[in-house]
Parts: sequence; C-alpha cells; structure tokens
Amino acid sequence: MTATRYPGIEDLGGGKYRVRVWDPRTRRQVTRRVTGTIGDARRVHAAMVVEFGRPDAAVRRGKAPTVETFGEEWRRTLRHAPLTATSFEGTLRLHVYPALGLYGIDVVTRNVVAAFLRELEATGLAIATQAKIETAARSLFEAAVAEGWREASPFARVKRIPASPRDLRRQREYVPTVAEAFAMADIARSEGRTDVWAMIRVLVGTGLRGGELCGLSVDELDYPAPTWLTLGHQYQYALGAGFLAPPKTAAGERRVPLAGWVAETLAVHSASSAPRRFALPWVERGSRRGERDVALLFHGRNTGQPLQEAVLARAVRSLAARAELPGRVTPHSLRKTYTTMLGDAGVPLRVIDYVTGHESRGVTLGVYTDVTADGLERARRATEDAAASVGAATDATASIGTGLGELGQN
Repeated sequence: MTATRYPGIEDLGGGKYRVRVWDPRTRRQVTRRVTGTIGDARRVHAAMVVEFGRPDAAVRRGKAPTVETFGEEWRRTLRHAPLTATSFEGTLRLHVYPALGLYGIDVVTRNVVAAFLRELEATGLAIATQAKIETAARSLFEAAVAEGWREASPFARVKRIPASPRDLRRQREYVPTVAEAFAMADIARSEGRTDVWAMIRVLVGTGLRGGELCGLSVDELDYPAPTWLTLGHQYQYALGAGFLAPPKTAAGERRVPLAGWVAETLAVHSASSAPRRFALPWVERGSRRGERDVALLFHGRNTGQPLQEAVLARAVRSLAARAELPGRVTPHSLRKTYTTMLGDAGVPLRVIDYVTGHESRGVTLGVYTDVTADGLERARRATEDAAASVGAATDATASIGTGLGELGQN
C-alpha cells in the first residue's frame, strides 16, 4: 500500500485503490475501494467530495452536542398536547438521558444502543412501557440524522424490543359491551350519582376521550334539541392546575352526531346538576395563551371545580368492579365500546376515524372515501340501535332543552 500524489487516494496494488473523504456530519472518514485505474479512483473521489462535502453538511462542523442537550432542544420544538409533552419529557429524562445523555450525539454506536435496549429489557417494566421508551430514543436519533449530526441512526441495524400487538395493548384492559356499560351506569344512578350515570352513557354514545368529556361545554352543543357535538377543546389537569387545551390531534376538532338517547342523557344530567361557568387558562403548545370562559356540563360534585380525568377514571374503575366485569375498565375502554359498536353496525372506517378524532388508519378507505352525511347519519343510527337492543332508552321526562337550552340562549 503506497500513497499517491492525489490526497485521499491510496494505491493498494494490483489496480486497487482506497479512497477517503472526511464527512463533517459524522466527523469521520468515509472510505471506499475502487478497482481500475487511478483515473477511476479520482472520479470516485470527486463524487464523494460532492456527496459528503456538500454545503449543507458544513453547517455541522462545530462540536456536536450531547444526547441530552440535543434532546432537550429538539423536544421543545415538538407539537404535543400539554400532558403528552409532559409524558414525553419524563420518558427522556427518566430513561433515555441517564443511559445515553452524556454521549455526544454523533458518537453513539450500534453497540451502545444495543446495550441500552438489553438493560431496558432487564428492568422488568411492562412491554408496552419498554416499547414507548425505545420509540422515544429512536425518534431522537432520527431527528439527529435529519439535522445533519449523523449520517445514520445507531438504531437502524438494531432489532426492536420484541413486543406483540397484544403486549402493546393496555394491560389487562377489558372493553365492555354496550349492555355491560349501561349496567355500570345503572349502578351509579341507583346510588344517586346521576352525574356518573350520565358520564358513562355519554362516553359510550360519543366515543369522547376522557379529557374531552371533562371539558364538554354548553357551547359545543347545538340547540334547542342537541343532535351534534362540535369538539373544540379538552380539559386537562397537570402540576396542580387545570386548563383548557386543543384536542389531542388536529383531527380531534370534529363534529360527533348525537343519538336521541345521548341528548336525553345530557338533559337529565343538566336538570339535576346545572352547567357551571369557569374562566380557565388556554394552553397551546405548552404555553399559556390567554383565558376562555366556558360553561362545563360536568364538574366536581363536592369541589365545584371542573371534573378531573383522574376522578372520572376512578369512578369508571369502581363501577366496573361492582358490575363484576373481567378486567380493568377505563374511560378509554368505553371509547373502544363506541368504535366497536359503530364497526359492528357497518359504519365506514373513514367515518369512524372522523367521529372519534383519529388520524385515518384506513389508508385505502381514507384516500378513496370521504365523510358523507349518510355515513354520519349511519353513525347516529348505530348508537340508537345499540341502546334500543338492550332496552337502555331513558325514562327521562325532562325536555331536551331543560338546563341546556336556557343556558345556550344566554
């Protein structure tokens, strides 16, 4: 092996050459072997200079940040709902940074991340939690690649933690049937908890997320007899304070058709517990952006404050246990009851995605179909039929407008 008079090209003998170029993104030499003449080697070298020495790569010639420094700067640019942002921040700080944080973002190797994943598997955390931590770490290094600090992610050739779809589902979650959900609601009503009775029925009849139910306001209903629910916000509670925030995703801003029994349920609840007005902070992208005045349909029975999702979850869990359901039931489980009900009724997937506020998972249907008036009406009929099949129509004598219409006209 001898040096040639051309920098970056070494003669290996026998018509073989080694070509070297400095890559400023990874701060390493990139080498390739060329068989042919010195002219062939020079052409390859020139192409590599163009590929690895391009102007956009020169931006990253300075000292690379540590994984933690890069991760914190990157995290602040993400568009997450406040609680999602808090959860993601905790995942990075509790699990990723302690293991990888002191490394330069550009020097973490495949072996380092493989060891990180082995240690993660040995922690005994739930598989779903391990997968969540791994996904956060992978996303961080993909961002480093996108910003030019690395040529490739060290996770690219490392297998994911083995987790089946069942492992990734909520642990021991049970999705009640419509009849079982109404049985839970009836237990609450028999104990004088009309508010909890209404909450469960509304969750089953609309598929709202827990925070969306807690933030459900009079302004989101049409009058005098509600047939639509127009979602524009959710109520969240974090760090000792409650606030309003946009829905979880852009698709969360949606119109949900209300079956007649859902509207009656809201009327019965409003007649026994009138909506209450609150002036709440509006938080968007993690920053407070003013204040909004809303009349919330659900609020704390004893505190007089807006209903917290954690309180709702405890009530649902307790009722499920008393109804002797075979597993853990959460407000999210009742959301799945709703989507299952619509699916069984033949409501198009694209419509189900829309009324539940999901980004469409039915790629083909999402591209070739649209949300139609007929599809939304079918969703309404599905909730009507499901309730009728178990004899769950309300015996309410209160007018739909009672408690709702009057406030809506103010």
